[in-house]
Amino acid sequence: MTKDVQIDHMRISVSYQCNLRCEHCYVPEEFRMRYRETLGDKELSLDQIRGFIDHLIEHHGLQKVSVTGGETLIKSVWARTQAVLEHANRRGLRVQLNTGGLGQIAIPEIVRLFDDPTKLMLQISLDGASAESVDRFRGRRGVFDSALRQMAEVTRAGAVVQVRFTINESNYDEALATYELVSSIPEIGRAHV
Repeated sequence: MTKDVQIDHMRISVSYQCNLRCEHCYVPEEFRMRYRETLGDKELSLDQIRGFIDHLIEHHGLQKVSVTGGETLIKSVWARTQAVLEHANRRGLRVQLNTGGLGQIAIPEIVRLFDDPTKLMLQISLDGASAESVDRFRGRRGVFDSALRQMAEVTRAGAVVQVRFTINESNYDEALATYELVSSIPEIGRAHV
């Protein structure tokens, strides 16, 4: 890499762990335990992640980090997610935090990590217009209701929401209805759909 290479956005996967069983997941259920055993000690350390972020800021103009997983907002992963968010905030970066919608960490706890909450965008998956379709698609009951609640909480806390719709043959006919649903939620006035 040379100093004249601009890298303004980086995606960091903090963990492969997840509490969902999504239809489109690239880690099938039967391989999850094997992945945990094989990859568990191969995740980057927090010092490595922070060092890489610092390097990209100083030498390549990094401005934004997307923090993803697995699921970034489950208790077993939260310490890693929190450390990356805190470092990004200290360095003045914009952050996109991705979640499948069934996170276990309270939204105010996440948003208060930022000096300026508008530098945080929570990207929440919503893959259908009803609880039945979203919960089936994500493989867990309650995902739809949780995602809608989290969207409202994020905007009330002063951060920004972005909705991600992963389309496949089981939900393609709900794309427009999902857009209309999210657009009609009063708290989501600043949402990016």
